[in-house]
Amino acid sequence: MKVAVCIPWRETPERVRAYRWAVERWRRITGWPVVSEDSPTSYWSKAVAGNRTVDRALVQHAPDVLFVVDADLVLLDPQSIAERALRDGWAVGHDRLLRLSESASDRLLASAPDVEVREEHFGRDRAGRKEVKRTVPALLGDTALAITPDAWEYVGGFDERFKEWGGQQVSVGHAARVLLGEIEQPNIAAYHFWHGPITYKSRSDHPYYKANASLARRYSSTRTVEGMLRLVSEEGRRG
Repeated sequence: MKVAVCIPWRETPERVRAYRWAVERWRRITGWPVVSEDSPTSYWSKAVAGNRTVDRALVQHAPDVLFVVDADLVLLDPQSIAERALRDGWAVGHDRLLRLSESASDRLLASAPDVEVREEHFGRDRAGRKEVKRTVPALLGDTALAITPDAWEYVGGFDERFKEWGGQQVSVGHAARVLLGEIEQPNIAAYHFWHGPITYKSRSDHPYYKANASLARRYSSTRTVEGMLRLVSEEGRRG
């Protein structure tokens, strides 16, 4: 099974350390090639960068499975997730997201990228706060999605009408759920490195957030194959 790891990425000082660590972890643990692309737009577009990343991965590596992941994520069992995707057409990378505190992130980033990561490795910081800040349920591949190239083409890839960040990846998950069929969630956690605000301090400061949320609701509320095919075929989704 040939797998290509696709990481949409624009370098920022706040996240470059985690990105480099994660890329090296993918290479050491799986041996899979890692492909990253930025968006040519003046603003950061995760959807555009994601499509460019997948396009380059398909040309350079002809993979059986595309693993589209965030740059600051630590997955615990990517091999089994890729095998699920090869079998079912698509798979999500985890069923819960554990957000690491700043101190826990710093300590993990100081370790070797192929270190075994377990929740019991984390406790409390010097102020007595939990180092695993909260557990967030997975949203249909919002941070990690494995999918075959044929399935990626069928669901239409990322919808580039999503501006900057927010909604683009989970919408691919909704399209896959309708067009490819429901899947069983894996009983696997993932870890998210701490980072401060990258572009906006909150969602209310995000100029495109409401429009992105409205578009995402169209995906989540579309339940028929016919309706989803119309949605993924709409003008303006790509380019």
